Amino acid sequence: MAVAPSGSPIGEASRLPLIDEPISSARTQIPIMGLVAGSALGNYAISPTPLGYVRSPPALERVPGAYAVYVQNDSMEPMHAQGDLRFVHPYLPARKDDSVVVQVRDGRGEIEAYIKLYVKITAEWLTCRQINPAAEIKYKREHVIHVHRVLTINELFFT
Repeated sequence: MAVAPSGSPIGEASRLPLIDEPISSARTQIPIMGLVAGSALGNYAISPTPLGYVRSPPALERVPGAYAVYVQNDSMEPMHAQGDLRFVHPYLPARKDDSVVVQVRDGRGEIEAYIKLYVKITAEWLTCRQINPAAEIKYKREHVIHVHRVLTINELFFT
């Protein structure tokens, strides 16, 4: 039987305190509010009621209105693949090239939701990009309801 020297990483790890708290109570729950389309060919809306719940990442534990969505279709691959779960912070401002969930009202008054890369916003237009195929997408500002930032793994867990 081998014994780790007292200064080794194994020896240090053995002295870390144990956490007695059950995993299920360690995190709050975030609602999954539906599907977001990567392309304009599919229109998806944020659901008025949650489709389910998932444990909150640390960065969103105390953010009222935070939510998660599933990506539908492949127009944002490889950054956001079909079926990926993405976490959304509804209050952080979008910066150039941030992933965002854009909610817009269509011509029939229905609300559609898309995942895109933020480019800029002016008095008339919200400009975004998609990856696959590469394209610039413009939404009339008067039809834009929300632009919510999708957090990166580093933002979710390490900030």
